[in-house]
Amino acid sequence: LVFGAMAGWAMWIPTYPIDIVKTIVQVQTRERGKKKELLSSRQITAKMYRAGGIRAFFDGLEPKLARAAVKHAVTFWVYEVLMGFLRPSN
Repeated sequence: LVFGAMAGWAMWIPTYPIDIVKTIVQVQTRERGKKKELLSSRQITAKMYRAGGIRAFFDGLEPKLARAAVKHAVTFWVYEVLMGFLRPSN
């Protein structure tokens, strides 16, 4: 279970800043009938860094890590249980 939790953390810690920027890009909207300039990923990254430094890219990481730890630990556990049933016993 511990290694499953660590696998979840290992996945989210390096990719979380990219996920934050991607989410901001996706939620940008244009007002109906008005021409609004949408920001690029690079512009969003620069704006976030100016506003909060490197910490801005990891805001909200703790709940994501808690969820990932449980999810991946259970996934690894279920895999081991199923493999125990499927492996031939000697």
